[in-house]
Amino acid sequence: MIKITNLKKNYITKDCVVEALKGVSFDVKPGEFVAIMGESGSGKSTLLNCIGLMDFFDDGEYELNGSKINGMTTKQLNLARRNNISFIFQNYELMRNYSVYENIEVPLLAKNMKFKLRKNRIEEVAEKLNIAEYLKNYPYQLSGGQQQRVAIARAMVSDNPLILADEPTGALDRKNSTALMEYLLLLKNMNKTILMVTHDKNMAEYSDRIIYIEDGKIV
Repeated sequence: MIKITNLKKNYITKDCVVEALKGVSFDVKPGEFVAIMGESGSGKSTLLNCIGLMDFFDDGEYELNGSKINGMTTKQLNLARRNNISFIFQNYELMRNYSVYENIEVPLLAKNMKFKLRKNRIEEVAEKLNIAEYLKNYPYQLSGGQQQRVAIARAMVSDNPLILADEPTGALDRKNSTALMEYLLLLKNMNKTILMVTHDKNMAEYSDRIIYIEDGKIV
């Protein structure tokens, strides 16, 4: 699913060049659940952003679902992201002026899916995540755990093969964190590939394996 070879990423500040990634290499198999752990500033979120095509690396090679990312045009990168990758964020990143239904619908609109197919798919996913009763509600009317389930539904609904989760339990208590991990395992059982950045060793233990990053390198 993912093949990363000698990936490097620098950030240029007024005073110096910061090496965020220093030649990172690893593979992730289809259907694998991989946790990425490291201290703040270690480069783990930068790595996730590069894998998610939200940021671009300076050197190295990246192959996603059989396609080489190097040399892609902006249009090709956007298509690769839309057709392959879904995101789950720590702070949910829900649109407050959209209902739960409308938030979940966003990635399907990007894929130009017809109304009836969208409706059926949203209702199906909402049932699986036990949020069907909240589809007409707005994010501010929901608890943190409920909002995170909406975020998972948004990631699940487009049926993309790769799920990237950046500190998905960071804003949740232990009970809701455990529930969220069970939902991620549900996605894994649907043969989704999952990469999760986390500080929490207990949550990381739900994964198939853990990659540790320190100072921009895998250790």
